[in-house]
Amino acid sequence: MKTILKYICILALGCSLWSCSKETELREPPISTPQPEGVSITADYYGKVRFSFPEMDTDLVKYGIIFYTEGEEKKELKVTDFSQDAVLSGLNYNAAYSFRIIYYGQTDRPSKVLATSEVVTKGSAALITLNAMSVAPIVGGLKFSFANETGRELKITFKYSNNGQTKEEVTTSTTVTGVVDLTNMVQDPTEVLVTVIDPAEQVQESKTFSATPRGLTVGQIIQSLTATYLNKEVTLRWSNTTGREANIVFSSENIANNLTVTSSASESVKFGPVTSGETVTVLAVVTDPVSGEKSEKSLTFRNSILSRTGWSILDFDSQQSLATDVLDGLPSYWHTQWGTVRLPRYISLNMAAQRTFDGLWIKSSSATPGPAKVEIFVKKNSSEPWESLGYYPVPRATIKNNDQYIILPLTTAQYIRVQMNEQNVINETHCSFSELGVFKIE
Repeated sequence: MKTILKYICILALGCSLWSCSKETELREPPISTPQPEGVSITADYYGKVRFSFPEMDTDLVKYGIIFYTEGEEKKELKVTDFSQDAVLSGLNYNAAYSFRIIYYGQTDRPSKVLATSEVVTKGSAALITLNAMSVAPIVGGLKFSFANETGRELKITFKYSNNGQTKEEVTTSTTVTGVVDLTNMVQDPTEVLVTVIDPAEQVQESKTFSATPRGLTVGQIIQSLTATYLNKEVTLRWSNTTGREANIVFSSENIANNLTVTSSASESVKFGPVTSGETVTVLAVVTDPVSGEKSEKSLTFRNSILSRTGWSILDFDSQQSLATDVLDGLPSYWHTQWGTVRLPRYISLNMAAQRTFDGLWIKSSSATPGPAKVEIFVKKNSSEPWESLGYYPVPRATIKNNDQYIILPLTTAQYIRVQMNEQNVINETHCSFSELGVFKIE
């Protein structure tokens, strides 16, 4: 009986082995999983690493796994969609990482291992930009310079208190370099809280900068100082909106006496008379009496009364003294004819060629006081009709032998007429001028 059972077992085993052998012959051979190739690996800011995969045959590759080590801990990232970049985040900033990538086929058969070279992660784009920032004092403020080499759009805010006011400036940076000027600040030590925000990552970094602006009072006056030289007088103008006093001394080799001014507001002063020279240089020295800060500026300009060479008289309503006297540069003067009472009174000049000017210069005579108001007419050539530029009051009209300047719209013309339409300042119908000309403000 035992012998029969033994033979039955041997027969069953043999049949089983034969059946397995036939099944193996009918099954297709296993398909190998491709080895990873063409994977692009780049470090991104905020401790991220980005993996970009080539086009993948999903019939051969089911998924991939990226293996790496974080300290002593082994970690992995599974990738199932190769059409999108895989991003590892939360890595240490500015740290070196090596990765191993394995693909797995439809039967979970692994590919060969792709071992990558070291990749160094990047830190916070906001912090990198903040740490590259510097501050420098400027007149009446602070200049912040920064470099944004991250290629990301960053928002930068500047919060500070100065001169009793708390302010905030905001800028958006996408450029490699940038400058932000904080202005209208007084010369007090100032702390500025700078915050750089990366909206895409919802990350912000802050840092406090300390600096002292250069004196606003002195700097503002020096920067804003302008001057106009008309005949023998220099008009100086400046801006001072700080409410703080500054001492200004004006001097010139062309003017006998210095002029000293204490200013706490925006003002203008007249400096003269200029004793000689077509070119005048004025030196302004501005001092802050509190801080002792001092600065200076030199202004050089030419007499802006246009040359009257070649000019002539075009016409006039009458003359007691010669009309040509308004062009001779002497104390002589033109005066309308005595015994006549008609209005208007006028005198017209031919300026020899078209001139561009923005003002009329009148020198009052030593005889009859001039008109309180004049109407100015111009034309570009003799065939045109006269065009009125309007009625203008004559400054200091009651003063004899005085230079008077009337600002006009910028005008180009060859002929100009000065006309008195009503009685003069002493209620007479006579008119008199010592000199006439035009000027260009430079």
